[in-house]
Amino acid sequence: MEEYNQDELSEAETTNILQEEVVKAEHMMEKMSGEGFEKLMKENELDAMVTLGADAATILAIEGYPALSVPAGYDNNGLPYGLCFGRLEGSEPKLIEIACSLEQAMRIVDLLFRFLLNCTIYIVSKAMVGA
Repeated sequence: MEEYNQDELSEAETTNILQEEVVKAEHMMEKMSGEGFEKLMKENELDAMVTLGADAATILAIEGYPALSVPAGYDNNGLPYGLCFGRLEGSEPKLIEIACSLEQAMRIVDLLFRFLLNCTIYIVSKAMVGA
């Protein structure tokens, strides 16, 4: 079953990871979490951490912190990007509230931008007709 790389998957199943390596990795993640994200949030009394893109969600999920991503716009190539919000464990309702607030604010900004753009086009076209 070369088409689906089944041979490699079967080989990976037989591979053993040393228990010591797993324990070291777990301890390192706990230390980074306690001395990093959690410390940052508590010492600075932050409501949420915000990053560009969704990459932080994976890191937060490892230690059980909630994270979600909200669409934020498009880059120069027309590809969508988002903002990732993260909070401390057990604070999902507040996280959803923060993300919803941003999403609603972005809709208002988008509507205002479109309105101003249409006004500008109208004014420019009127000026050209009158010229």
